[in-house]
Amino acid sequence: MPFNLRVPQALDVKIRARSAELGISINAFVLIVLDAHFNPPSPAPVSAVEPSPSAVTLGETSPVNTNVTPERPLTKAERVALHNANYVKAKAKQHRLDLRSSA
Repeated sequence: MPFNLRVPQALDVKIRARSAELGISINAFVLIVLDAHFNPPSPAPVSAVEPSPSAVTLGETSPVNTNVTPERPLTKAERVALHNANYVKAKAKQHRLDLRSSA
């Protein structure tokens, strides 16, 4: 769906600089920002409270769950893809906040 988008000169400079910094096209940058705007991240779940170290008496060992099988390690390609996805999301969030503060 092609369309023209008019933005103030100052915002245009910021958009071009941020997309160049991320190494993505202006179109991709705008899509990331719009996606982040319309699909905000859900709040982080509250983690369960773990017992404090003082609750364990000396000489006792903490129970170990031996029924858990370890997951397979990620391949290098998976680690790189995960890193890139997290990096772009973090940058988009940072830029979204920067763009809101400048408006």
